Amino acid sequence: MADWNGFNQGIKNLGDGVYAWLQPNGSWGLNNTALICSDGEALLVDATVDVPSTQRMLADMRTVEAAAGNITQVVLTHWHVDHVHGLCAQELGSARVFATQICAEYLKKLPPARWLEAISALEGDARLQIERLIQPQFDFTGLHPIRITDTFEGALPLRVGQVGVDVLEAAPCHTRSDSVVFIPHAGIVHMGDLVRAKHHIGVQYPFMTNLLTICRKALDFQARIYIPGHGPLLDIADLREIVEYLEFIQFKVRERFERGMTVDEATDDLLSSLERFQDYAGAENLWFTVKMLFCEFAGDKEDYVRRDYPAYLAKQWRLHHQVRQCHPRLFAFKGVA
Repeated sequence: MADWNGFNQGIKNLGDGVYAWLQPNGSWGLNNTALICSDGEALLVDATVDVPSTQRMLADMRTVEAAAGNITQVVLTHWHVDHVHGLCAQELGSARVFATQICAEYLKKLPPARWLEAISALEGDARLQIERLIQPQFDFTGLHPIRITDTFEGALPLRVGQVGVDVLEAAPCHTRSDSVVFIPHAGIVHMGDLVRAKHHIGVQYPFMTNLLTICRKALDFQARIYIPGHGPLLDIADLREIVEYLEFIQFKVRERFERGMTVDEATDDLLSSLERFQDYAGAENLWFTVKMLFCEFAGDKEDYVRRDYPAYLAKQWRLHHQVRQCHPRLFAFKGVA
């Protein structure tokens, strides 16, 4: 089961030269990274939201693992800023940085300066939402365009010292291109932001079928630990439950789609009938998943919820309040980040 008791700030030794860096409470900007070490070399999976937090992470890693001072490779699971901005830390300046071709293209189009300009120009509900997300300790100074040295499509085999690492690209679901990182010798998978313990998943691109495909592939690995992008560490039973949850949501939304409901009607109805998943956190995320499932069922591959980023943020803000007002019982459960 999800390791809530072990979900503490800092580095966690997972064995076999693999470490996880955890950041409670797992909200936006507080992500989990991984370090893979062998023969004095290290590979880092994802950075953090800013340079200072990445530098603190790297300093802590060096206190428990000498190879952390020789990070020669970095793999990005996706392009969201809370996983990439820390790459601007000078300690990572000589590392090779791997990302999917699509991820690299997004990072080129949206360098940190452009993102900062965009959020500074937000107004109304969109500004309220970004202010809710960005915590006071985040420091966006010292940023520059993210340097990607190597791109791939589909799959990428890597080596760290004497051990192999397999990177697999997922088809559009959370973003247009996410990656999972499998460490076979250790039985560990970093899942990026594709999954999270006891938390509703907000699919942002068609299709949820793609998310199910990559999660089932991760189940086939029979790993002992699955590292989510946010929240506590997972085991294979947790991932099976997540797959069951995704199948449940997909089935229930299809029923409502075929009955001719609107996205708003289907979401409200679904929130009243979540059955064994009613204790999951983040119920406001479901509206986006329902919208993307409606696109999937209609065969619309072009729409995605971030097409208009200010409108997306504004919708998040309104849902944050509306869902709590209309479905207060969904927010009465404790113990979920």
